[in-house]
Amino acid sequence: MGLAIDIDKVYDVLLADGWHRVADNSFEISKGPDIRFGGDNSVGFMFTEHVSAASAIHNGGEKTTIKGPVSSILAVRER
Repeated sequence: MGLAIDIDKVYDVLLADGWHRVADNSFEISKGPDIRFGGDNSVGFMFTEHVSAASAIHNGGEKTTIKGPVSSILAVRER
C-alpha cells in the first residue's frame, strides 16, 4: 500500500476540526522558504473550500482558503 498523497486526486482533507471538501481540484503541497510554519525546510498545504454545502451547488459559490503545515493533516480522501 502506497502512502504517498496524489494531490490531483484529493477531494477531502481531515483536520482536527473535521473533514473539509477540496473545491476545484485546488489541493497543493509546498516546501521551502515560502512556508511560514516552522522554517525553511517545512512543508505546507493549501486548498480552497466552499464555505457551505449550499454554495457548492451554485457555480462560483463563496469559498475560503485553508493553509497549514502538512503535519496537521490527519487523513485525505482520494478519488
